Amino acid sequence: MEIVQLVRSFRAVLAAHVLKYRTIRDSGAVAAFAADVERDRARYGNKFRGITEPSLASFAKCAEQLINALAAKAIAHAKALGEVEIRHEA
Repeated sequence: MEIVQLVRSFRAVLAAHVLKYRTIRDSGAVAAFAADVERDRARYGNKFRGITEPSLASFAKCAEQLINALAAKAIAHAKALGEVEIRHEA
């Protein structure tokens, strides 16, 4: 259950970064957003490396991959737009 909570927590952190930077129209907003997301992605990676229970290893790896994908997608989206905005997925 702790691993599922980590993914939910990262989603909340990512949403907070989007809300923070979406109102900033400065040229450095996307870079600052990307740096914040990468810093948190690394922080969560450290948490996953701290999970030493062998029975949870594959689940933790999968969850970490999900977090990495979420971070990469958010950063790519911001860079493509040239600004931080909420993603609208179909």
